[in-house]
Amino acid sequence: MEKKSEILHAAFKVFAQKGYDASLLEIANAVGLKKQSLYSHFKSKEEIFYLIAEAEVSSYFGSLGEQLKNIANLNTEESLRCIFFSIAEYFKDVEKLKFWRWIMLIDNDEVLFKCRNLIRENELKNIKLLSEIFAKGYENGEIDCSVKEGAMSLYMTIIQGVLDGILFYSELMDIEVYLKKVWDTYWWGIKKK
Repeated sequence: MEKKSEILHAAFKVFAQKGYDASLLEIANAVGLKKQSLYSHFKSKEEIFYLIAEAEVSSYFGSLGEQLKNIANLNTEESLRCIFFSIAEYFKDVEKLKFWRWIMLIDNDEVLFKCRNLIRENELKNIKLLSEIFAKGYENGEIDCSVKEGAMSLYMTIIQGVLDGILFYSELMDIEVYLKKVWDTYWWGIKKK
């Protein structure tokens, strides 16, 4: 079992760098095995990738779920800010971020379908929670009702943009300052004035 975990750990790093196109030989080399030895632990590259994706999706949504427990008594701004910064914090590990970016570029329809479904199942719960937070914000007069049609969509889009920023600019700028500026600008744009 220990060798299996070691292979998955090494494969995660290889997939994060090369995506699904990474070969079994590259994975075997990363763990110091012969390619044929991988088959004594796994059926295929597809199985390895999916097991890693499954573990990573579970880790991310588990981490986010822990943060969401802390927002029950917060106002709308604090709740949305907490989620925003929690997601950014999780993905400051650029290897994780790279791996997630590769998931949607898989050139294997079966694995892509399984990974997308796994993510969607988890994401639907978060979208429901976000909808409730935004509804509370409109109801309590914290968010400007004139932006009601797009505030949540923009929030989700900004998170994706911030993750791209972390991926591409983490060595060029202070990410904490970047995140704060993005958040402050977003909130200023939707808050009730």
